[in-house]
Amino acid sequence: MIYLDTKMCGYDDFGIGFPSVETCMAIVVETTGGLIGWHASSGTDTYFGGAVKFGQYVERKRAGAQLVQVYGISHVHRFTKESKAKKEIIRQLRSVAAEVGLRGGSYAILEGRDAELVELRRNGGGSPCDVHYAANTRVTYNKQHVPPSATRHRTVHPALGNKPIKLYGGDDDRAPIVESVSLVDMGHGLHKLKLSDLKHFRR
Repeated sequence: MIYLDTKMCGYDDFGIGFPSVETCMAIVVETTGGLIGWHASSGTDTYFGGAVKFGQYVERKRAGAQLVQVYGISHVHRFTKESKAKKEIIRQLRSVAAEVGLRGGSYAILEGRDAELVELRRNGGGSPCDVHYAANTRVTYNKQHVPPSATRHRTVHPALGNKPIKLYGGDDDRAPIVESVSLVDMGHGLHKLKLSDLKHFRR
């Protein structure tokens, strides 16, 4: 499992987690070889430029594997007006689908009061990914500092270059990432999104 903070992208064979999804959006492209994700920020004015960079990143990282589907998990708080959220989130996901060459995908809009931890876990074999979530009030994040060149995390920066760049490592060449998460109340665990709550969209 890899965890992607805001503006980060990365890949994993099995699972991708997104700390604190509220005004952001968790985006995952599933291929026959694994998952490639992007934690799109709340800055919707830079979203479409970021989608272009993410599409180029997906093309490199899928290494010829077949594309399966794109997933988008967001929150009603992504846009000020709840009535606007669904329409705009679908429009944004259509742009990602177009950039990676897919005809559509699946999405869900979380409606809790708080930001949510979101995790997508790959099942493979044609089965859809499992989507898990938990309110941030029930999660603690365990961080570590890593050399930017030795991690799968990259940053989709709205102004720098035409592709995602390495994390900023500061003077000691080490950048902070979320390594794992712990639930405050283990008795409740993560909620699993029902398949019926995953809606479909087409370009």
